[in-house]
Amino acid sequence: MLTAADMIYSIAEMFGSQGRQAKQAAVRNFMNGRMKSGTPVRDHMLLIISHLNKMELMGAEIDGETQVDMILETLPEMFDNFKLNYSMNKLNYSPPELMKELQTAETLLLKGKRRNGEVNLAEAKPSTSGAKKQKKNRNKKKPEGKLERARTLQR
Repeated sequence: MLTAADMIYSIAEMFGSQGRQAKQAAVRNFMNGRMKSGTPVRDHMLLIISHLNKMELMGAEIDGETQVDMILETLPEMFDNFKLNYSMNKLNYSPPELMKELQTAETLLLKGKRRNGEVNLAEAKPSTSGAKKQKKNRNKKKPEGKLERARTLQR
């Protein structure tokens, strides 16, 4: 190679394909980055944001609104109401703001599940000691006076 420009061009050809492969790998990692059940939304968001940053470093140009739309697509069904609200109200968050809002939504969703679970368990299985006490109380008859018998008969 005679000139520096020829050398730079040659080096770019040799290593340019690796840059393209790295960008494709970053895009693939992002596209396969669905949130797994039981994973906190914060951890998922940090991972997804890091994939987006890698893609940008590799030369991908994705505007903020599209990034948020892409992130919303990686969320599980439990966030469907959040996604619907985001679209209907035409909200516009940056990825860090979206992470904060998703954490709030996750907290509310998990509290609702716990509360419903406790209510269902309490209704489904009454404590045995309470059931025994109620049975005992039903079997005991209080002696009724003449006045109480008359009130009972009137009812």
